[in-house]
Amino acid sequence: MTVTPGGLSSHTLVLRNGPARYRLSGGLTFDPPSAADIRLEAEDVDAQWLSAALTAAPDMTGTLSGDLTLNGPLTAATVAGQVALDRGRVSRQRIDHAEAHLTPEAGRIRIAEAEARVNGSRLHAAGTLDPGGPIDLRVWAENLRPVDITAALGLSFPAEGGLALSGEVGGTLRSPRLAGEVSAHGLVVGGEAFDASGAMEYQGGTLRLRSLQLVQGPSSYRLSGEIRPGPDPTAGLALDIDHGEVAAVLAAMGLQMPAPIRGTIDGRVELSGALDDPSARLNLTLHDATFGAYTIGTGAADLTLTHQKIEIDRFEIHPAQGQVAAKGRIDLAGPSAVEVSAQDLNPDFLRPFFQFDRPFEGRMTFTAQFTGTMQDPTAGLSLDATDVGVSDALADRITGLAYYTNGALHIEQAVVAKGPHKVVVAGTLPVDAKTMTLDPARSLALQLRLQDAGLSSLVFLTPQITDATGTIAGAVDLAGTVAAPQMTGSLRSAEGRLSIRGLRTPLEHLNVDLSFSQDNIQVRDLSATLGQGQMAASGAVEITNFRPGNVQLAFTAAHAAVDVPGLYNGLVDADLQLSGPWAQPTLAGTATLSEGVLSPGAGGGAGGVLPRLGLDVTVEAGQHDVFAVGAIRAHVTGSVHAGGTLDRPLLSGRVIAPDGEVYFLGSAFRLTSGEAVFSESLGIEPRVSLRAQQVYGDTLVFLDINGLAYHLTTADLAVTSDPPMTQADLLNMIARNAGYFGDPESILGQGVGRYLLGSIRGALNLSEFAVTYGHESPVTLRIGKFLLQNIYLTVSEVFPGPTATTLPAAGSLTRPVPPGTSYAIGGLEYFLSPSVLAAFNVDTLGGTGVFLVTRFPF
Repeated sequence: MTVTPGGLSSHTLVLRNGPARYRLSGGLTFDPPSAADIRLEAEDVDAQWLSAALTAAPDMTGTLSGDLTLNGPLTAATVAGQVALDRGRVSRQRIDHAEAHLTPEAGRIRIAEAEARVNGSRLHAAGTLDPGGPIDLRVWAENLRPVDITAALGLSFPAEGGLALSGEVGGTLRSPRLAGEVSAHGLVVGGEAFDASGAMEYQGGTLRLRSLQLVQGPSSYRLSGEIRPGPDPTAGLALDIDHGEVAAVLAAMGLQMPAPIRGTIDGRVELSGALDDPSARLNLTLHDATFGAYTIGTGAADLTLTHQKIEIDRFEIHPAQGQVAAKGRIDLAGPSAVEVSAQDLNPDFLRPFFQFDRPFEGRMTFTAQFTGTMQDPTAGLSLDATDVGVSDALADRITGLAYYTNGALHIEQAVVAKGPHKVVVAGTLPVDAKTMTLDPARSLALQLRLQDAGLSSLVFLTPQITDATGTIAGAVDLAGTVAAPQMTGSLRSAEGRLSIRGLRTPLEHLNVDLSFSQDNIQVRDLSATLGQGQMAASGAVEITNFRPGNVQLAFTAAHAAVDVPGLYNGLVDADLQLSGPWAQPTLAGTATLSEGVLSPGAGGGAGGVLPRLGLDVTVEAGQHDVFAVGAIRAHVTGSVHAGGTLDRPLLSGRVIAPDGEVYFLGSAFRLTSGEAVFSESLGIEPRVSLRAQQVYGDTLVFLDINGLAYHLTTADLAVTSDPPMTQADLLNMIARNAGYFGDPESILGQGVGRYLLGSIRGALNLSEFAVTYGHESPVTLRIGKFLLQNIYLTVSEVFPGPTATTLPAAGSLTRPVPPGTSYAIGGLEYFLSPSVLAAFNVDTLGGTGVFLVTRFPF
């Protein structure tokens, strides 16, 4: 350092303060005090120390660095260079990195360009500032994330997207003022996208919003007022809603409802006071609203929220049927008094809470009252409903009177009446006041009386039951605790009828005899007829916490007629056991199928939500079982093991097909041998291996199929003949004999699962849809369908030909027909055995005939 009477200068002066390091160079004159190219280089400077040293600087933390050059009188020196802040905070706002480039201007600091980064947000600024005077900055940003810029305000704004900002900063360093306009396209709040625009101002610790508007289609939400951030933020805000969507408002608030609520809402929400305990006034109207499938209609609400109190001045809903009103006070910390009443209301609004897929009907009137504290409330309910239920399970009247106090729900009486039939419930249930669920450890006393009650109420217990008729009578008394109930009583029903979803054959002559003993339900008799057969069950179900626990039931079936469309139609003999936890028990044993058509995985099935049920069942093919999928129809023998679960069964085993038919290019090939092999890795789809043959004049044609039954391709087919022919000649011969004169190879290119006419047969759910053609018989379209297991209906159309001396259909009339004449034949066939049938035919030419037909496989 060099010191002279006129000043001092230095080439390099290094100062250290902990990790901070400063390099000074240049000169300083004494009279007047002026800087002569003084250069200051700083590294690793603690911004908090600098903020305390400079009285005009805002509160800062982080690490500062810079390279600045000063010139001119110290009272009005010019500053040039750059300065940066890393990993810091400015007035509680986190800053990942900020830097400013300065250009000389006497008496002021001119920022040529400045940028601050927080995560993906970028804020830019340019202008001048006077360390002891005013600020004059222009600020702008294109993609500010709300979550990045709300920390300084001490607020949380759960929005996603980018905000554009354009504004100015004035005031002083100690008291800056930001005024600007913000806008955003696709700002997402609670999963809902809005377009945002508006003006804002921040000064003296107060954020003022001037009509900040969120728009979503025809809906608009205007927010105005001010927020005073800080450790204990306060606000005075007003939200005006114009044609708002209820679903969007609920989603933005993060509220989940048991069913979608739709409709429009108008009104005003005013918020004031501390944000952790605000006061609010809501004045809202509702239009064209729905709750799930239920029409709410219109409504109005006038509510005041103050210090955990809700004053309900007005709350009304006016659906298409009836009305609902509420009034009173809810105090989360003190005594409440609220009354809710409904008049002639449609009970369908309850459907989403029960997860029921059929609409409720009827009229319901109730009054509910709530008094006392939230910790120890007293509540009462009076209910009267008429013609209530679902379309095929309506009760004439349901009445109930109950109240809750001191942790117990007292049911004075609840009655469900249908004509002379009644279900009566009375007693006391223990309730945990904290969770409002049944208390498993306290005692209960409940009585259930059934006076010839209708079985139709079973449709409410499970969606698998679609229809039930008959009556059930008995009485059950419950004592003990919810966790370990002590039950006594019995329930009996006779000659009822029950339909189960996916099972076309109803259960008839249903008899039920249940005995309740301690914590078990003894199934003494549960029997019914299925077609001409019988089924029965017996065993026990354990009850724990008012729910079924372990189950031990034995099922038997004797020639029960089971018709599950798209799966099986025939007779079943079974000896099965259902055991394990009620939530997912296992069905094990043996079932024998006979006189049936089996088409696993061919479509249809039970439909709906299947019960959770494990499988360990051996299924055996009995007499006259037919496997029918796509173009294959074959008699089968053997057995298959069903594992997995009812909704995802896994089959394993092998069945043999000694005879049958395979339709190929419109012709029926006689099956000579075949098998289907099931493996659990394929689910329910078997791998088939079949050989079939057909005779065309002096040519014997063989068809071999090896592949997955429902995903056959041309690679899984092989067509050969004796004597040998080319592939093209074979396919042409087969197609022309079926009356098709196009390119058969182009048909195979469309997929083996869509043989000529085979796709039509499957789409119409027919057993037969085929064209036959020969040198001595005309082109004939034959359609067939099994009405019952052994009864077959056929319709044939014989098209004009040069000669028509014979009819190609089995059991046809034989007589000459004039050339150019077409006619139809209707037939009803009864299979005495798989190869012997009796047929009755009638045609449009006036002929009738009865035939006994025998088919000989070769």
